[in-house]
Amino acid sequence: MYIFFKVFLCKTQEELNEIKANLGDWIADCGVPGVYSATLDDIRRIYGQMIKHHIYFRTADMINQFKDGMNSCGNLWKIVEKSWKVFLPVFTNQQRGLTREDFRSLFTVCWSEAGSNLREKEEDTIFCWELFLNKIQASIDFYTPENRRLPFASTCGMVLFLPRGIQEEEELTDMLNTALKGYSGFGKI
Repeated sequence: MYIFFKVFLCKTQEELNEIKANLGDWIADCGVPGVYSATLDDIRRIYGQMIKHHIYFRTADMINQFKDGMNSCGNLWKIVEKSWKVFLPVFTNQQRGLTREDFRSLFTVCWSEAGSNLREKEEDTIFCWELFLNKIQASIDFYTPENRRLPFASTCGMVLFLPRGIQEEEELTDMLNTALKGYSGFGKI
């Protein structure tokens, strides 16, 4: 951030010469090779190009990789784009948790014909699903994985404990699968 302020506040030829000498290579690496021939009139344009590089170009490949990864899971990113308001609590810090209603709105129920026996059974299942969502609304907690390696569930309440510091989806998936499949008592109350 120091570099950005230095360029933004540049007002004299002496300050510009100092920027060229000390920060010129870094600025040129940001896609502004004209920094070495720049005049004071070019400072605002250079500053804008630096900001654009820092905010957009520097992260564009990572963002595209993230979107491609999300789309590899049933076109999830396309769903996020289409229903972006629903996903705001997931992808932004809104100082509130993901509610049961938010979670429920992520799914579309494919009902059988109204009045049929299948529909009646589906309504029973959805009723139980709604009860389950009520129970898990505030049911995830975290632990530091010093003494426990795998996720675990509380035997006293509907709480799932997940380890802090997991940064890879595959690692958490493997841990949850091992905990669920490998321990006969996991999740039993």
